[in-house]
Amino acid sequence: PSAVEEFWGYERYPVATSLQVLHLISQVRSQLRRKGLQLPALVLMSHQDRVVQPAKSMAMLQRCLNPERCRFCWLEGSGHVLTIDGAWQQLAQLSVEALRDWELEQG
Repeated sequence: PSAVEEFWGYERYPVATSLQVLHLISQVRSQLRRKGLQLPALVLMSHQDRVVQPAKSMAMLQRCLNPERCRFCWLEGSGHVLTIDGAWQQLAQLSVEALRDWELEQG
């Protein structure tokens, strides 16, 4: 996917920030196991993602998310960084549509 062309790196690896992100991931996983997520969610995934295995992610998300409040969408032509890969325009459109629908639900 096109993200490789625009990929950038750090001059120094942000270790402290990385540790905070790992701690946050741990907290989120723990909370999802206990309570699940009751808020509306838009889940965008790519079959070409080489970082996250789509099948494992989908199984975990289906256990943790309320299916009545969740939309699962597969994007083609993207890898892991959906916001800058080939399907970023589709991602933007799906996001806007979901936000509008959720706003209408709130009335």
